[in-house]
Amino acid sequence: MTSARLTNPDAIRDFRSHMVGFKEVCESALSGSAAELSRVRDWLRVDQQSFWKKQLVKREEVYQTARRMWLEAEGDTVGAMNKRGPAKPSSMEERILMDRARRHRDEAEEKLTLVRRWMLKIEQDGEPLVNQCQSHDFALREECGKAITQLDRLLDQVYAYLAVPTADLRIDAMPATEALPPATSAVETSAVASSPAAPSLTAASPEAEAEAPAPAPEPATRPVAAPEAHRA
Repeated sequence: MTSARLTNPDAIRDFRSHMVGFKEVCESALSGSAAELSRVRDWLRVDQQSFWKKQLVKREEVYQTARRMWLEAEGDTVGAMNKRGPAKPSSMEERILMDRARRHRDEAEEKLTLVRRWMLKIEQDGEPLVNQCQSHDFALREECGKAITQLDRLLDQVYAYLAVPTADLRIDAMPATEALPPATSAVETSAVASSPAAPSLTAASPEAEAEAPAPAPEPATRPVAAPEAHRA
């Protein structure tokens, strides 16, 4: 039989507190997964996709304008050379502006493609993950609830055990056959030892009296005279 010596239930109480904290943290993380997924999906669809669509249109217009200015500058340079008039030095400045506008437009296209890719990934992989999180949340609530209830019951039993005095527990637990006789004092022990033996109060049967041998007669004694003192 397994036994334990309990003096303080602080360990059980501390473990229960940690169990409650763990349950709250896990519930907050798992129950908020669906809301977090919806928030990210709305952010991608409403904010990011709309923003980069507008940016792509705007940057495409800027690029087309820069490209047209570069073509005009390139034509002016070639025409001035053929007419042998004052020629435009070069169209390098317009070319730089056109290349910058093209890079900005390409960036908007890449961002929009990335947003659409993540939207598709969330639709395909996000829903199964949310379902798994919800199932884990339900299982965690049930198992942790059972564990906390069991710890509460155990604490009640420990408090009830500690409320009973130790002497009462020891007397109740002692078997009746092993009860010790009352202790005698030293005075009573010495009085018993010095008192003459009490006659037996148990009456002997007639058969025992008949079978018992008669006491032997005492030998007759003759007075002996004391020797006289030796005269000097």
